[in-house]
Amino acid sequence: MNPKLRTAIDFGPLIAFGLAFYLSDQNMFIATAAIMAATLIVLPIGYSIERKLAPMPLFTGVIVMFFGGLTLILKDPSFVMMKPTIVYGFFATILLGGLVRDKNFLEMVMGQQLELPHHAWRTLTFRMVGMFIFLAILNEIVRHNMTMDAWVKFKIFGATGIFFVFNLTQVPFIMKHMPQVEEDETDKGE
Repeated sequence: MNPKLRTAIDFGPLIAFGLAFYLSDQNMFIATAAIMAATLIVLPIGYSIERKLAPMPLFTGVIVMFFGGLTLILKDPSFVMMKPTIVYGFFATILLGGLVRDKNFLEMVMGQQLELPHHAWRTLTFRMVGMFIFLAILNEIVRHNMTMDAWVKFKIFGATGIFFVFNLTQVPFIMKHMPQVEEDETDKGE
């Protein structure tokens, strides 16, 4: 899939959530309905392009619908605010559970894009587990101790920024463990 389209599909619901929250004078119920609607739009678009539903976006979509539905039905925004904690905790549990059973799910998902030795995948997975646990705890701290506006800003910019920076900090480790490509003498122009 085109990287720009993938980014739009991955971040479209979050952007819809943020825009709806601030354009509706910080109405969490309108923002929740917006993220649910955007999720229902992007999942079929992703499927029509890739001819499959990737497990992580599908799981996240189900969780958005479940907790968003609870938020709207019970008129309680805490449900949608705890959704990130559940998602981060689920991903950490799945990755760690896979390692315990000697299955590296991160390698299974990303192994076609990156060629790394088994020990590097394990290290990267442990780091990812730590990052997800950190984000889950941080979401709960912000959710319980900050205003709704602060939580929305954290969700849109803070958590996304932390995830982005975390991935950038892993690039040197990944580069160090990628197989070295031997330059062919004919490629040197000799």
